[in-house]
Amino acid sequence: MPKRKHAIHAEQVRVVRRTRIERMGRAAGLFALLAIGPLATYAGASWWHGWHAQHERHARQTEQTRPSAPTAQQEAIAQLQQERTNAVLAAEVDRRSVEQLRQEVLRSRQQLETMEEQIRFYQSLMDPDPQQGGIYVESVQVTPISTTDPPAPYRLQIIVAQRSSDHRKVAGQLHVRLSGQVGDTERTLGLPDLTAGDAKSLPLDFKFFQQLEAVLRLPADFRPLSLGVQVRLAGDSAPRIDETHLWDDLQNGSRPPKT
Repeated sequence: MPKRKHAIHAEQVRVVRRTRIERMGRAAGLFALLAIGPLATYAGASWWHGWHAQHERHARQTEQTRPSAPTAQQEAIAQLQQERTNAVLAAEVDRRSVEQLRQEVLRSRQQLETMEEQIRFYQSLMDPDPQQGGIYVESVQVTPISTTDPPAPYRLQIIVAQRSSDHRKVAGQLHVRLSGQVGDTERTLGLPDLTAGDAKSLPLDFKFFQQLEAVLRLPADFRPLSLGVQVRLAGDSAPRIDETHLWDDLQNGSRPPKT
């Protein structure tokens, strides 16, 4: 009997020990759960907050780089601006066309006036007025010649004509003198001073009219003021023609008044 009581006591002891171990394990597990839970919760919250912030930054960047769809008002404004640009271009094209047409009409009118003047000139030679017969200077013109060597030379063009019923041959000489200033000093130059040659005059030999030309080279410090033209016909009793024309009038291309 005593042995049996001892066995029962031993079994009770083992049961008690197992129960304490289980309680200790449960307590340790509960402690670990209580300790790890907040850390896991904090880590999870931190990860979610970081992911959410990164997602929002990416969304904002995408929204900034994405072209915004034009509204109806913006489309209307863009259309009006395009129509205005088209209207400005069309107006500029029309303006240039009108200006080009105006220039063409002006050139045609000038050509017509030149032709009419030539016709009147030829008619006056073939059917002259008895009161206006004789030798006369039809026109004097000076035109600058474009060159890179200063001073620029000038082309002198003079037309001498005859109004007559029989148009006899005319012979003689045309003299040219250019008056101006060198500083405050007045000076008069002849053909030898203005041309490359030594000729003192231009020869005349015609029945109806003759156009004479010469290239004038002015001194660098010479300021021209007037051009004198003198016609001397052959024969002692032949009349002379002496005219003076302002230099500025000659360069305008118009027929200057005679004095």
